[in-house]
Formats: sequence, structure tokens, C-alpha cells
Amino acid sequence: MCAATNLKWPDALPLVLISMRNTPDRKTGLSPHEILMGRAMRSPAMPANALVNIADDMVLDYCKSLADVVHSFSQHVEATALPPIHDPGHNLRAGDWVGIRKQVRKTCLYPHWKGPYQVVLTTTTAVKCAGIPNWIHTSHTKKVACPLDHEEALLRVPSTVRQISGPEREQRGTETGSDLVEDGSVTPVRDEGGDL
Repeated sequence: MCAATNLKWPDALPLVLISMRNTPDRKTGLSPHEILMGRAMRSPAMPANALVNIADDMVLDYCKSLADVVHSFSQHVEATALPPIHDPGHNLRAGDWVGIRKQVRKTCLYPHWKGPYQVVLTTTTAVKCAGIPNWIHTSHTKKVACPLDHEEALLRVPSTVRQISGPEREQRGTETGSDLVEDGSVTPVRDEGGDL
């Protein structure tokens, strides 16, 4: 092909591929394109309506019966298809209280759930809770009863714990390993700029 057309092989490759796909097989009398597509390959010189005259009657009958079978299967699938589901998949709404599954626990004696957290936003698969920056998948949540004192639940600081700082912290040193002491009050810590 390259010698006959004086083309380089990358330029002659599309012509060779078209020739291979249009060459009929000796046994079947059909080209690879006719076997795959059910019709002869179109060429720029061939009008679209001439393809029907070229195609073999057996191939046309096969294609028509194949189209009928596909159509009947399509009708069957449409008839048995379920209506689209608009159910969110969970019963959580904004304002509900949920517990969130702990992914890692120190031992099996620690609780499985943390919270309660109040749901702020919902989608079909996730919820956004107050106090948590990330969305939580609904499979990791469990609806719980509204806490009696929901302000305390949002703060996540027990009333018997306060944070110590300044001289009291230096005085305690690192004996306890914690900045929390139990005395029934919470004292905010000021940063260097004086803001809370």
C-alpha cells in the first residue's frame, strides 16, 4: 500500500484498516464491518438509501428480528420498573438529636456512641450536626431522645469540670497531666491578645 500510494506508513494506516474491514470473508461472504454492524460500510460516494439494496435479505431479516426482540425487552423492563424513590432513606430531620458512632475506641468497655448532637442539615445519605465540621453518613448515626439540658450537650463540657490556667496551672505542674479540675465551674482561658 505504501509503495503504491507513495505515503508513509502512518498516513497509509487508515486506508489499510478500511480495506481490511471491508474485505469479505471466504466462508460467510461478509466483511468484519457487516458482521458487527449488520450493514455494509458507508463510503462518501455511496448514497444512504443505496445501503438497503446492497444488504443481503438474510442480514436484513436478522437485523429486523433483533430490533423487535430488543423492543419487546425494553417494553418488559419499562412495565416492571419501580417508580423512582424519593425517600431519603432515613427518618432524620433538622432539629433531631443523634448519637454518632465512634470509629476508634480504646477498649471494648468504652461507649460505642458519642453525643448527643443536634442535626442541622440533612441529605439523602448524610447529616450535618452542630459542633461537628464534617458531614456524617446516616449509617453512622442513631436517633436519640432530646437531652434535658441541650445547652450542656452542645458545650460538651460537664458542669463539674473547669479549665485552669495561669499561676494555678504552674502551681499544679504536670502532676495531673490535665488542665481540668473538678469544682463545679468553667472558667474560659484568655489568649495572649485578651480575647476569649
